Amino acid sequence: MKCSACKQTDRLAHTIYLDKNNKLMDESELTAFQILHPEDKGNTFKKVILCGICYEKIKKSNSKVKLIKKRTNIIHTPKVKKFNNPKNYYVCAFCHTPNEPLRNTCKNCERVLFSTEYDTKRISKYQLSDKKTSRRILDLLVVLSVIAITGFLVYKGVQGHVSKYTTNASLEEVVSNQSTLAWRDGSTYTGDTKKGKPHGKGTMRWTDGTTYKGDFLEGNITGSGEYTWQNGEKYIGELKAGKPDGQGTMYYQDGSTYTGQWIGGEPK
Repeated sequence: MKCSACKQTDRLAHTIYLDKNNKLMDESELTAFQILHPEDKGNTFKKVILCGICYEKIKKSNSKVKLIKKRTNIIHTPKVKKFNNPKNYYVCAFCHTPNEPLRNTCKNCERVLFSTEYDTKRISKYQLSDKKTSRRILDLLVVLSVIAITGFLVYKGVQGHVSKYTTNASLEEVVSNQSTLAWRDGSTYTGDTKKGKPHGKGTMRWTDGTTYKGDFLEGNITGSGEYTWQNGEKYIGELKAGKPDGQGTMYYQDGSTYTGQWIGGEPK
């Protein structure tokens, strides 16, 4: 509610009444007056809203009406001294915003800073600086935590895409022959295993349609086998680390073939 004297907003403002003789009274005094003077039922009272500061000053003053007029005239032409570097700040009890000295209302929520109904804390500029520093450190920690969590999730996703073999089978199935292993990207392997890796004879199928059937050595395609790509090309022969290496035959998509020695995936 807005004070009728200083025109400032105060949520805990007081309500008083003004009679025709400019006499102020609160609600209890008004009720007592109406009970003691029933003959004055036609007397009208003007409702006045006062903030905590104005109410206390008027309550302690003998000239109530003059004080209201004086208070109103002063507030209409405020002159607030500006502090470039004040030593103390006053913290709003509602939004906790630090305010410079000589302010009657909060610069953020515009509520009255000083009232008998609540406490307004005073802090030094050093305390305010410490709070700002603590807030910045907290914000930095939050940002670093978000970055760390994001990096961890990305790492786990990449690791799952190009990771070592994982399996849905139990441990007993993994160490035995003819196990089924599955990658996180959907690729599968069926065949012999050793310590959870393809080892021996088996078949590998990728999600793009490429297949390999042949020898594996400790998780690597090494030995003799048949490699078939999704475009229809096929290689039958010796391989090392997943590439043709040794004697083998390549069947190309255009129908041509090459039989001979291979080194690192290239014809010799």
